[in-house]
Amino acid sequence: MRDLRQRPGQRHRRLPVRGGERSIRITGRQQGDFYLLAFENTCLEGPLPPAGTGLANIRAAAEKYRGAVLAEKEGGRFTLNVLLNVVP
Repeated sequence: MRDLRQRPGQRHRRLPVRGGERSIRITGRQQGDFYLLAFENTCLEGPLPPAGTGLANIRAAAEKYRGAVLAEKEGGRFTLNVLLNVVP
């Protein structure tokens, strides 16, 4: 999960501010037997780039703990949700 904390910040510094604010938000909450980690940050317009090694590692970790990953991009906002099973 270290990659999630570092990478958005690195990319975030390169974003031009075009009539808006840059932002990064990280939240977490329990949902039943799962824990949801949500990462949201501003991004450039355009299609979602192909998944790289970092996202592949995050998916592998989520699957190891019977969870799931959802990456979405809408407008100038990127969201990554990681669901982890917290019940053995």
